[in-house]
Amino acid sequence: MPGKHAVLAPSKAPQWMNCVGSIAATQDIPDEPSEFAAEGSVAHEIAARCLKLDTNAALYIGEELESDGFKFTVDAEMAEFVQIYVDEIREIPGEQKDIEELLDMLPVYGVDNQFGTGDTIILNTAEAILEVHDLKFGRGVTVYAEDNEQLYSYGAAAYKLYESVCDWEVIKVCIHQPRIFGHYDEYTLTPAEIEAFILRASVAAERAMALIGADADTIKANLTPTPKGCRWCPLKDFGRCEALTNYVHETVFDNFTDLTQPEELTVRDTIELKPEGLAACLDRLDIIAKWAAGISAAGLARVKGGLELPGYKMVAGKKGSRAWKDEEAEKIMKAARIHANVMYNKKLITPTVAQKLFKDKKPKIWNKLLAIITQSDGKPSLAPESDKRPAMATASQFEDVSSISTQDAEDFSDII
Repeated sequence: MPGKHAVLAPSKAPQWMNCVGSIAATQDIPDEPSEFAAEGSVAHEIAARCLKLDTNAALYIGEELESDGFKFTVDAEMAEFVQIYVDEIREIPGEQKDIEELLDMLPVYGVDNQFGTGDTIILNTAEAILEVHDLKFGRGVTVYAEDNEQLYSYGAAAYKLYESVCDWEVIKVCIHQPRIFGHYDEYTLTPAEIEAFILRASVAAERAMALIGADADTIKANLTPTPKGCRWCPLKDFGRCEALTNYVHETVFDNFTDLTQPEELTVRDTIELKPEGLAACLDRLDIIAKWAAGISAAGLARVKGGLELPGYKMVAGKKGSRAWKDEEAEKIMKAARIHANVMYNKKLITPTVAQKLFKDKKPKIWNKLLAIITQSDGKPSLAPESDKRPAMATASQFEDVSSISTQDAEDFSDII
């Protein structure tokens, strides 16, 4: 398929557009197949069939599909989440809907043989709206449409592909994440904003391509760590990015004057930072955590390989929970006439399971159960101002920071 091995993959645009040296620096690092990504590919396949053949996802339950060497059986849960996306796409007006459309990125990046795939492109010429919809089947990271270089790339490529069809007024880019509480997000761009993005993308692409084959020092000089650019970059793994290491050191040492006695670092130390310094640290928490994980993995790999690491040794971690290795345990207990009430634990099904069983097939029962469901409030945490969730009340009812001790650290686990 064209573009399968594209150097400037749109899916990596947040990486190479923010760090132009990353493509050259990672070109010898092979892409490792991921079971999560493979599962997403299978979900995309089912969604595409539904939209192209006018079927529903439940039709494919039980079918076995393979992607990147991983085998999956379509189950009811996968079908349910795929159907959410399919239903959302079907409800959107438009006289033309292109499914899994191969998009040439040449008009956007200015580089030949670079392709991406638009999951669904909707042409609504009556309202002069061009829409690009992206299905993300993961359940880990919530993704937003605004300032999303991958999605903007698809939107720009679709705009160039259909530029002559209509005098488009709006290019709408949309994210669907059905497994994250049905998360949906969209952002609207004008043709002028699309053209501005194309200029930015083409400049970054030209710089990134020019660095391929350059000497190591030149490549290093063009590595620019950012939380977004480093998130999926393989160079951060095993502490292989010197620029990222320097970035983390600057963040930490610029804000804490003495880290030689880490046990003396308290929650109040972090809270009493200047607001600008604290905000800067918060902006970088994710990237610092990933850097730390990479350093830890590098150290373990070194010791596993038989090499020394001064001051460290490899030890066994906490053992997993005990479990019966086969069905023989059940046979032994039955032979000993152990009562079933002792042998087995019975638990009431959860509200989530009950919803799947009763909401559509037995709505009266579900409505009765719905009235007695309780759910604890989410724990307060910090989020960027761009987050779509409403801000919680703060003000004077909150405890004065001067009374906070190290024993309160768990309450700030989302911050530090």
